[in-house]
Parts: sequence; structure tokens; C-alpha cells
Amino acid sequence: MASTSTSASRQPGSSPGQGQTAPKAPLIAYNNVLVLLPPREVAHRLNPFRAVHDKAGIRWTAHITLLFPFVADSHLQSTLDILRPLVATVKPFKLTLDGVDRFSKPSGDTVHLTAGKKNKEENDNVQRLWKIVSGA
Repeated sequence: MASTSTSASRQPGSSPGQGQTAPKAPLIAYNNVLVLLPPREVAHRLNPFRAVHDKAGIRWTAHITLLFPFVADSHLQSTLDILRPLVATVKPFKLTLDGVDRFSKPSGDTVHLTAGKKNKEENDNVQRLWKIVSGA
């Protein structure tokens, strides 16, 4: 059985996320998810509504899902080590959630808030963040 060393593809002295071409861990784990969390004060305002109208509202705080499924537990730490410095380069940004949409799943529809379509810069910020984490 062949093994792959992620450190072999890094430049000497570089840390994960700095020009590396390490193999990506497969996104196969349904028990892990990468999310964008709103500021606590926003989540505190949303969570009571979610507790009433979302069967998962009691288990999960308000969030925006970036990647689901995510990596398996065995790859979680190394993936986070790669993502942390990449995400740290993203400046905080404002995001307006001013619409409602839904998507269907076998277990029923999921209703969610949507980002403001009126503000291209806000949408571009979320897309930029998603491209960073999905490309890592």
C-alpha cells in the first residue's frame, strides 16, 4: 500500500496553506460540517425562532453551511490546520439576510434565509470565503 506525505509538497519552512499542493481529504463525513457563524448577538436573536420552527434549532445555533459533508474525523485536524491561516486572511464583512428560500430533502423541506441580492459586495464576500475553503 502506498502512502502520501503532505509535507513533501510544501516549500521548506512553509506552513499549511502557504502554496502547498497537499492532497485534499475527501468530503465524505456527514457527522462534520464547516459553517459560518454569525456574531453571538445575532444568533441569540435568531435561535428562539429556530427553536420553534426548526427541528434542529435546539441542537444547532444559527449558521450558514459552507461545506457539508465535510472531512472525516481522521482528517479533521490536518484540514483545520490548512484552513485556519487561509480563513484568517478574510477580513470581517457584513452580510444582510433579507430573503427566504427552501430546498427539498427526502426528510422534508428546509427553509433558510438568503443573502441580500441587492448588495453584490456582500454576496461576493461569501463566495470568496466559500472558494477559499472549498479549494483548500
